[in-house]
Amino acid sequence: MAIEKLHKRYSALISLDADRIHQLRMEIRYLEIEYGTLLEHRDLLSRTIDEFRHIVRMALGELIRHLLELKIAWYKIREKMGFTEKFEDLKDEFEAFEEELNRDKSDTKPTLSKEEEATIRELYKRGVKLCHPDMVLEEHKEKAHNIFIRLKSALDRNDLKEVQFIIESLEAGIWDLGPEVSSISELERLESMLQDLRLKVAQIRREVKGLAEADDYVEMQKYPTVEEYIQLQKIAIEKESERLSEKINEYKNGQFSS
Repeated sequence: MAIEKLHKRYSALISLDADRIHQLRMEIRYLEIEYGTLLEHRDLLSRTIDEFRHIVRMALGELIRHLLELKIAWYKIREKMGFTEKFEDLKDEFEAFEEELNRDKSDTKPTLSKEEEATIRELYKRGVKLCHPDMVLEEHKEKAHNIFIRLKSALDRNDLKEVQFIIESLEAGIWDLGPEVSSISELERLESMLQDLRLKVAQIRREVKGLAEADDYVEMQKYPTVEEYIQLQKIAIEKESERLSEKINEYKNGQFSS
């Protein structure tokens, strides 16, 4: 009788653990899908912002540089006149801009057409699901990490052929993750995995929110095209440059009035 009671109790515990394991796996799967979607959104949002900044710098770079030079010259004049304004921040801004502009000018990555851009983004989304290290089992993370670095590098280089090759190879089963192992001892591991995923999802939500609220991205949304934004910025920059040039010339000619 005692043995039967013990057997029933043990069977009940196994049943509870099995139900909990099933529940954990379902929740983990849901979070993996959400995490993968957020990863795609974050990386492609970041790519959109970087591309916007690149296009704007290439179109307005020389005008912005000229304006920054005028600002520095004007701040130096103000300093000579006894004003205590510091232009160290402006010098740092100028140097940072110069570095970004020179990097853009030396960038040799190919320009993608709209169709190619749409293709590379779609392929990247598939790649995240296939090989992102946070989406695979622990024993496969190192291999997934290396493949994903190669995929992200190809995306950043606009190397559509390389991205296609990686995705086609993965989808052809060249890298097989193998079957998932199921056992009662999985309970603790799944609990830990679930907690880790919850933290990662919360973190990447914050990252996506930060990108969506970034000044450049918010500014992008105000204009139908980047060309319209560039044209309006060009007018504003030229107007401000003209204003500063007049002030500097007034000072040099002894006609300045604050």
